[in-house]
Amino acid sequence: MGTGTVTLNQLILPNGDIDNDNSITIFDYSVLSDYFDLNSSVSNWFTTGSNGAAPYQADLDGDDAVTVFDYIILSTNFDQTGVD
Repeated sequence: MGTGTVTLNQLILPNGDIDNDNSITIFDYSVLSDYFDLNSSVSNWFTTGSNGAAPYQADLDGDDAVTVFDYIILSTNFDQTGVD
């Protein structure tokens, strides 16, 4: 096994980037809208849909449900882009 130094780039992005494109945009809002009112009891909670995301990814506050509180997080951070 080799030894050495590994440098990792740190990415800082406020919560709300559902589609993992490093920006919080209308596309993230669209995914949240698709899954609004779903919770972890649905059978497809971890299944990627045609929008490229699974419902759990729209659960921005981690309470196992996609609700208005997730929308508030997305809205608060809307139009921000990550920095490294």
